[in-house]
Amino acid sequence: MKILFLAHSFPPFHWRGTEVYAWELATAMAAHHQPHVFHLVDDPAAVEPKLEETEFRGLPVHRVRMRLTPAQPENYFFNPAQEKLFADLLNRLRPDVVHFIYFAGGLSLEIPRLAREGGAKTIISVTDFAGICPRAQLTDREGRACPGPRAGLRCGWCLFGHAFLEGHSRVDRLLRENLPTSLADLAPTPGVRLVRRRLTAAKDAFDRADLVVYPNDNCARIYRSAGFDQPARVIDYGIDLRPYAGHEKTPSDLPRIGFIGQLLPHKGLGVLAESLMGLPDRFLLVIYGNLEDPGARDYVASLKLPDRAEFRGTFPFESMNAVLSEIDVLVVPSRWMENCPLIVKYGIATRTWTVVADQPGMIADRSNPALIFFRPGDPGDLRRALFQAIALAYGGQRPAESKAVTDIADQARFFTGVYEARP
Repeated sequence: MKILFLAHSFPPFHWRGTEVYAWELATAMAAHHQPHVFHLVDDPAAVEPKLEETEFRGLPVHRVRMRLTPAQPENYFFNPAQEKLFADLLNRLRPDVVHFIYFAGGLSLEIPRLAREGGAKTIISVTDFAGICPRAQLTDREGRACPGPRAGLRCGWCLFGHAFLEGHSRVDRLLRENLPTSLADLAPTPGVRLVRRRLTAAKDAFDRADLVVYPNDNCARIYRSAGFDQPARVIDYGIDLRPYAGHEKTPSDLPRIGFIGQLLPHKGLGVLAESLMGLPDRFLLVIYGNLEDPGARDYVASLKLPDRAEFRGTFPFESMNAVLSEIDVLVVPSRWMENCPLIVKYGIATRTWTVVADQPGMIADRSNPALIFFRPGDPGDLRRALFQAIALAYGGQRPAESKAVTDIADQARFFTGVYEARP
């Protein structure tokens, strides 16, 4: 079968969870199918979107170079020039299946409709809350948790500063929080109308998909509460387990506490920094992340990090096993609810003690012996968990082996069954 995978980005441009999952799943499919990848590349110099044909590690790749400007949301949500490039590709490629690993992030929300009209099955693997939240994480413009879009009324304030009345914040808040959602079309601002159009297109994509897959029950529940009540499956992401077989730790005179992730507030490095203030000095904090991400340098500069902290920048994804061999305790202190981040799975696969914020979407199987939970945003409780993990690691104990993480080859077999199933 010919399968076209879609994501907003893809290696080698980005190696975050969504991109890695898309790459590994497409690669696993290549054993028995013909996978292709369609993704975007942010090019500030691009005047119009342009399609490039290339390959990445044996996978045929169709990438669109374009200027991705969330500050111009109409063009970011709906892009006719990008849609034409995709439609032309569909006509040439004629895929049996279009599998959306991501369907927002600059991808036009008309693309799922075009895929269906082109005769392809459509599958949506949900990786965050982009279907119901333009910011994708259900956090508002002030970084607080958002309970949902309220038919786009909350989004109008979050994206544009108001939903009804500019300069009248109290009245605007009263209206957007209390107006019946059935009357949301009364909002006079173009921003709210655009967000409602976006929500309608996203819900239509989900309603008409042949299968929607959520990574955990919490994610599925939140989408259902926003009206996305179509039949769906809950299946955690798989990873390629082969690189982590036989993982061993390198020797060290100090316990090594590791953080791997974006250097931004929602990933919780600040919580980790505060928790370390109460630990004895005999430890080393190693931090991996990209200081060139927008806002990263200012955020890191605002933190009080311990003297024994080393910034080690970024690393090739293929070095993940080697990087984890020099980490005794891995910490995932996220301040947002998460959606089964892959870094937790790498901790489990390498039998690394992994201290994680007890967020509802952190992992589907909470019983794994490698995991030690703490209350999200609580430095004191994180300190307790670190004491426990360091004692175990430095006592020579390793977590028991676990079958909790799905191998990407098994996940490819599952999706093959979905692709080949009769309507």
